Parts: sequence; C-alpha cells; structure tokens
Amino acid sequence: MIGGVGRAVDAAQIQSSDWGNRMDEGEWDKVSQSGSAAGGTTTAGGQGKSPREPWYQRHQHWHNALCVLAAAATGFLGWWIVAEAATPDGTKAWWTALWDWVLIVVAVVAVVAGGLGAWRYRAWKSSSRADEEDASLFWLVVGGILASVVLASAMAYAQAELLTAPSESVTSLEHDELLDIARATTFALGALGAVAVLLVNYRKQRSVEATLAHERVKQRASEISALHERYTKAVEQLAEKDNAAIRLGGVHALAALGDDWAAQGVLTQRQVCVDLLCSYLRSNEPIEDDTDGDCGVIEWVSAPASLREDRDVRKAALEWLSRLASADHRAQVEWARRRSSNQSSKAGKAAGYPEPWAPGVVIDLRGIVLRELDLSYAKLSHLPLPQADFIRANLTHADLTGTNLRDAEIRDATLTQVKATGADLTLARMTEARMRMADLRGADLTRAHLGEARLVGARLGGADLSSANLWHADLAGAKVDGKTCFIGAVLYKTNFDKVALSVISREGVDFSEARNVSFEPPENQGNDSAQPRSGEAPTSADSGDKQSDSKDLPASS
Repeated sequence: MIGGVGRAVDAAQIQSSDWGNRMDEGEWDKVSQSGSAAGGTTTAGGQGKSPREPWYQRHQHWHNALCVLAAAATGFLGWWIVAEAATPDGTKAWWTALWDWVLIVVAVVAVVAGGLGAWRYRAWKSSSRADEEDASLFWLVVGGILASVVLASAMAYAQAELLTAPSESVTSLEHDELLDIARATTFALGALGAVAVLLVNYRKQRSVEATLAHERVKQRASEISALHERYTKAVEQLAEKDNAAIRLGGVHALAALGDDWAAQGVLTQRQVCVDLLCSYLRSNEPIEDDTDGDCGVIEWVSAPASLREDRDVRKAALEWLSRLASADHRAQVEWARRRSSNQSSKAGKAAGYPEPWAPGVVIDLRGIVLRELDLSYAKLSHLPLPQADFIRANLTHADLTGTNLRDAEIRDATLTQVKATGADLTLARMTEARMRMADLRGADLTRAHLGEARLVGARLGGADLSSANLWHADLAGAKVDGKTCFIGAVLYKTNFDKVALSVISREGVDFSEARNVSFEPPENQGNDSAQPRSGEAPTSADSGDKQSDSKDLPASS
C-alpha cells in the first residue's frame, strides 16, 4: 500500500504489543476496585491475586490490646474465684493485703502473656502453610470448647455467689437452686452459641462474596485481555498492503472494538482506536501539484491509484468516526440545554450548573486527502475536516450536516443534493463545484470561493455568504429567506434568476453587476408576463438559463 500508511500502522503495531500486555492506570483502577473490596488486588497481567492482609496484621495495636484484655479478664476471674473460696467466710477478699499482691502479680502475668500470645499468633499465622489450615481449624474448635467450659464455670460460680449469703459457702445451695443455676447457665451459653453461629455465617458470607468478586475481576481481566488481542489483530489487518478487503475488515474490527471499549467504560482505549484510524486517513502517497511561484497551483494532478483503490476502506472509517462525532454533538446539545434550563430556573440555580463540557472523543482529520474519491451517500456529519482535499470528489447525496470544512479544497467537486445544513465552509475553495439542489441552510460560507459554482435550486435559508466570491456563479431557483446574508459578497455576473431577493436585506450588498436580479415579491415572479409570448424569441437570459441547465444535467447524472 502507501508508504505513509505503512509507517503509521507499523507504529500502531509497536504500540499494540505494549497495550496488549498492560492497561492504563485509570482502566485498571476500574478493574481492581471490586477486587479491593473483595479483599484482594489483581495484578496487571490478570494472572494472580495477592491476598489482602488479615485484620490482625493491619491493626496490630488493636490485636495486642484485645489479647491483653482477654488474658487480664481470664486472670482476674481465676483470682476472684480462688480468693473468694480461700477466705474463711467468703468475704473481704478485696481488702486482704496478701490477695492484693496476688492480684497485681496475676495482672502483670496476664498482660505479659497476652502480649506474647498475640505476637506468637501473628508469627505462627504468617509462617503457616496451606496444609496447616486443617490443624488451625482443629485448634480453633478445641479453643472454642475450652472457652465455653470456662465461661460456663464462671457464670455458674457467679450465680452461686449471688444466691448465697456473705457468710455462707456455695456448697450450701439446695438441689432446686443448683438446677436453676444450671438452667440459666445453659441458656446463656446457648445465646452465646447463637451469636457465634451468626458470626461464623457472616464470615462465610463475606468469604463467598469475596470469591464472587474475585471471579468477576478475573472475568473482567480476561475480557480486557481479549480486547487487546483483538486490537493487535485489527492492526495487522489494517497493515495489509495488497488486499483492500482485508484492510476494510480491519477498519470494521477497529470500529467494533472501539464500541466494545466504550461499553466497558474505558474511553481511553476507544480513543486509541480513533487515533489509529485518523492516522491511517491522514496518511497517503504525496501528491505534487504543478505549481508556480507567482501564480500558485497551475494544475491539480490526479489522485494516485492507491488512494482510489482504498475508497471503501476510507469511507467506512469516516462513517464510523462520523457516528462518534454525531453522538458527541448530541451530548453537547443536551448539556447546553440542561445548562440553559438551570440558569433560567431557581431550582436549577440552587442545584448548580452542569460540569464543564468535555468531549467524549477527539478526532483529528486535518488536511486529509480524498481527491477524486466517490463518496456519494457517505455519512460525514459533524466530522472535523479542515483543509481537507475534496478536489473532483463525488459527494452526491452525502450527509455533511455540521461538518467542519473550513479552508477545504472542494474545487470541481460534485455535491448534487448534498445535505450540508449548519456546515462550516468558511474560506472553502469551491470553484466550479456542482451543487444542484444542495441543502446549505444555516451553513457558514463566509469568504468562500464559489466562482462559477452551480447552485441551481440550492436551499440557502439562513446561509451566511458574507464576503463570499460568487463570480459567475449560477444561483437560479435558489431558495433564500430573511436570514440569508450576501453582505460584501462579490456578485459579478452571478445569476439570480427566479430567486426571491425581496425577502433578504439589501444593505451592504451590491447587485449592480449581477444578472437576472428581481426584487418583486415571490408571487409575482412566476406569472405569465414573465414568460415569452408565442412567436417571440427567448431573451438572452432565458437562453443562458437553458445552457446552464444543460451543463448541470451531466453533472447531476
């Protein structure tokens, strides 16, 4: 194919090898959010998941404090039971000096034991292997049973102390009282067991949710990796030099890939596809027109054969980019509407204005060459095509709504029944362009070069032709309205036959050198008096109209 295209696609291939193995930071932030919530972080390759540290590793100070409190509570409970049982009458254990010292010793030992236990537990858990999980579960069950026995004993002894007088021993309780103590202790243990079951089920639910979230992250990473592989294959197709059909398939593959990236919410990667297609469209064999230092271009040479063979490929790429640009335009219009409604309502002002507008896609097609290509019925709306080369191109029935064609070369092009409402044609060079029945409503044609252009029957309502060069242009039957502007336009021998010039403002417009100018109301232009009587020869203006129509017929066909 063409050398410039090959270089652009080769560069894209080098980039694709890197994009296929990694993702940009914003993209992986989205991919790894669910993984972080699930207790893990996915690696860039999507191959593994580094586990999140457990809470006792992340909050070591709290873990130490809990272990110390548990040890202190256990030591105090044991000291209390022994001290109460060892006193002669079961009272005044708190004020006995010997037992005060015993309490201090027990507290110190409990604090040291709790701290050492917490440290040893963390060290053991960090060095434990996967095959030690069963042993860990066994000791967890054993610890739970021992804790239940200790709690049952403590609760039973506490109830016995409450039921006995200060001077009586706990062994003096009767059979019925012991049954009540056993029943209350059993109920308390059952309540604690229910709480433990709830905690276990909660932990199990968290584990299941973490597993599902991890699976979703893995699936997401797999989908992203598949999209990168598709990008690499599409680049290889677009780099095919000898087969236009394969390149066309590459364009469609890139378009579908860009839509899939947008569906994934990763607009940066869709922009990568857009940038590649824009680079492809801007690349072509150099065209060297015959020029003169004083006169400029003397002759516009024909487009290279490789460009004409690439017509379908470029048309498909332009239409996909046009679809993105049109969607972006509709979003901008909606944003402007919401901003206007917010500014005009008290509730909107209280809620605040919308965020500043940011385009969803950036398209750079400045100076692309589409010379002599058949782009009839092409959808090119809202595309930025400044300084584009459309010389001798066929744009019959093409959609150029809102297209930026500023400073474009559209000489000798066919734009029959083209739809260019709202298009920006400022400084466009459209000499000898055939624009029969073209829809140019609201178009900006300021300082455009329309010398000898055929605008027969064109719709120019709201069009701005200020300072435009309409030298020898044919506007016969063109539709104008009160917003059509010809201020400062060059109207030398411009044909205004059957144009309702009475509805436009004549201030700043020089019609003195124009042809067939009439400022009569539209209803008086089509009466019988304007037609030649039978037997009379047609006027020179009529014969000129017939000649212009005959010239337009081959162009329209």
